[in-house]
Amino acid sequence: PEPSTALLSGLALLFGLGRRSRK
Repeated sequence: PEPSTALLSGLALLFGLGRRSRK
């Protein structure tokens, strides 16, 4: 699996968590 997928997954998770916490 390319690192791009893992990076995207991590970013998406972090973004979702941050957005949920910010709200």
